[in-house]
Amino acid sequence: MGKLRVALFCSVSTPQQATVDKDSLPSQERDGRTWAESVDGEIVAVYRVPGHSRKYILFEGAARDVPVYAELRADCEGKLFDVLWCRGRDRLGRTDCLIATIEALVTEAGAQVFSAAMPTPLGQSSEASSLFLAAIERAGAQHENIQRLSRTLVGIRARTLRGLHPAVWPHGYRPVPGPEGSAVGAEFASGEIEAVQEATRLFLNGIGYFRIVQALNASPWRPRRAACWRYASVRQMMLSDVYAGLVGYGDAKTAEPSELFPALWDVSTYQRILEERTRRRHGGSPPASPVSGCVICARCEHPLSTMKPPKQARFFRCRTHQERSITGLDCHYNYIREDVVIAFIEADLRLDTPEGLDALLARHAPTHSRLAAELTALQDLRSEPLETVRSRLQRAGVKVFVEEGEIVALVYGQFDYHYPP
Repeated sequence: MGKLRVALFCSVSTPQQATVDKDSLPSQERDGRTWAESVDGEIVAVYRVPGHSRKYILFEGAARDVPVYAELRADCEGKLFDVLWCRGRDRLGRTDCLIATIEALVTEAGAQVFSAAMPTPLGQSSEASSLFLAAIERAGAQHENIQRLSRTLVGIRARTLRGLHPAVWPHGYRPVPGPEGSAVGAEFASGEIEAVQEATRLFLNGIGYFRIVQALNASPWRPRRAACWRYASVRQMMLSDVYAGLVGYGDAKTAEPSELFPALWDVSTYQRILEERTRRRHGGSPPASPVSGCVICARCEHPLSTMKPPKQARFFRCRTHQERSITGLDCHYNYIREDVVIAFIEADLRLDTPEGLDALLARHAPTHSRLAAELTALQDLRSEPLETVRSRLQRAGVKVFVEEGEIVALVYGQFDYHYPP
């Protein structure tokens, strides 16, 4: 009778555990060879998994991604070994299903799985007490996984509360290594943070995510892990509080900006970011002004967009000029204060009594009685809710044309009434 043929299964869960300065894989192999000598066995194969979680439900998935499993199955079919040695059944896999499948493959080949953590007598069938012991060992492996996850989460929470980012470093930042190699802080990454600054500027100007993506793809800056910018990555940047110096993981969050994590957004900028997020969360552009959509650039004839710089009055400016870096089309800055436009419309509507305005509208458009009634109701813009005023102005077709900060025409839809008369 020949020597006992022994195969060793050695594995670790991460590539870091398989580096040359780590002893986990070599120590497993040494223990296996020592055991084989103790039973006068011969090593015929060594299966090594140098860094993989092995969290597979189906054996086919493991064999596809980790070649060692495919080799093990082929050797089982060829009946290459009599004993498959492992330090513990959790080395074979991290799920009950995968471990049980390997046990079945080995048993069908007439061999036996021998676990150093819970050994069974050689030659004993794996169907009785060995299966019971294997179930206990698999349960212990699952408990170890839960404990490992718990320890990891505790470490992540502690890292977060120290003010360090807990996961993948966000775009625009890079870690500052300490004496032992672990990160002790963060700093801006040149060539990356500029993209975040440009996205922030466009975001606060009310530019949509798709337009921001187009602008960034036309810029010299590229995302860290992709060939081009995408909607999801830009949106994630603008929704991240990390750029305000606030780091968090789950319910663990820093209350103040971290001293270890430089803030791109100061307090006032972050407040504007929060307001813009709220605006977009409600969907679409809110009625920022009672005359939104009614103020027109006299040069390009596109609606002027509203702007409200901090501590300044709201004003309108040419949208074509605002988006020139994205569309390539240019116009004039062409701005005008909101209160000037509202006062002008109010004064113009008060030039006539309601009866006189009705007569004026009837003279130019006798069949538009409904819109005439709408305009009559606009004698005082301040007397009705904002949304109602805006809706009525738009239905009546009121347009205020602006040229270099001056109102040059006031048009009431199809009524052919222009200012000046």
